[in-house]
Amino acid sequence: MEKNETANQQEEREGKQPIEKRALPTWTIRIALEEMREYRSWEDNTYSAYVRDIDNFEDFCFEEGFEPLLKNISLHHVDKWIKNSTNEGVAYSTIKRRVASLTGLFGFYKGLGIITSNPFLIANIPLGAIGAHSRALELDEIVDVYETAQYLKNEEGQDVFVTIGVLFNTGLRGHALSHIKVQDVLLDKELIYYYAGIVNNKHKIQYFPIPPRLLEDIKHHIKYYDLQPEDQLLNGLSGKPLQNKQINFITNKINKILGWEGEKHVTPHGYRSSIATILDEREMELDNIKYLLGHTITKDNIQYYLRRDQRKIRALRRELTNIENEIYENLEKRKNGKAKGTGEALEDSITLKADTESNFSPNNTASEKVSIEYFIQLTKTNPQLAQKLAEMNLVKM
Repeated sequence: MEKNETANQQEEREGKQPIEKRALPTWTIRIALEEMREYRSWEDNTYSAYVRDIDNFEDFCFEEGFEPLLKNISLHHVDKWIKNSTNEGVAYSTIKRRVASLTGLFGFYKGLGIITSNPFLIANIPLGAIGAHSRALELDEIVDVYETAQYLKNEEGQDVFVTIGVLFNTGLRGHALSHIKVQDVLLDKELIYYYAGIVNNKHKIQYFPIPPRLLEDIKHHIKYYDLQPEDQLLNGLSGKPLQNKQINFITNKINKILGWEGEKHVTPHGYRSSIATILDEREMELDNIKYLLGHTITKDNIQYYLRRDQRKIRALRRELTNIENEIYENLEKRKNGKAKGTGEALEDSITLKADTESNFSPNNTASEKVSIEYFIQLTKTNPQLAQKLAEMNLVKM
């Protein structure tokens, strides 16, 4: 090929029709990207980023029940996708990048006359999206979350304890968590393997060290539910295999039980930022944190990279184990009444709620009333119950 030969001239010389003659509005967005690549001087990393952004939008299309074809996409779909991303706590910068990726693709095919509009170009990214990036939790609040997960498992039969543990310790997003299978837990290596499914020449994958207690919980979880290698590892509140959106239901229920509203509200992304923040506060090397949150290695060189990265893996497992030990020590202290935190009154408040609804009446004696200290705590952990107690004059003044 001569230096100044265009892509169209090359195609004609090779007997292949130029893209404007073979492109169709019925192409999927992914195929459209693959065909467009010949006309762009993208590095592999740039192309991989486009693939991830388009995969995210295609997943949305399938969840909404329509095929992600060039001709099918309307402004209504784009606005709903952006709104869903915002509600899921996706960072404003990420939403903006994804929209830009798809704007470029649709602009390319609109310029060729294959489609008549570019809905991504006129889509509106709400300024409020920048604040959707969830806050990070303090370690004591992570203990609250674990305590709540134990309550859901023991009292309500909603066993999401392992799901919460994997969410916190890996920082993986809901979509990724729903793709982890039993066979992806490498028990002998104490690692969780995650393959993002990106179809390119790198086949990016990740490995996550598992701290000891979580490892034992996972082993018990697999045995108790008789899970097979091809089964999904994690489940939602219903007990069925975890789906992408269900991680939101889990975190919303935890928010509700703990009374985390407004600025206290936490999205699934908050757990990802929490583990990163906690590790950073413990002076973990930045490279190690990056490794946990997104460092990738190639499928063709797994053993080489695992050997190379053993130092990072050992350092992460060591600190994750320290964090895990602190969580369980605090859980034990709370159980024995030796320490109090934000979630200290969880079981008591739930029991009291039942008593309030079934037994209390406005004519209660002072001995049936709760202390002012307990009432103040309830205003943080269970505002609705606190209000009800106040209305029924069941607070000692």
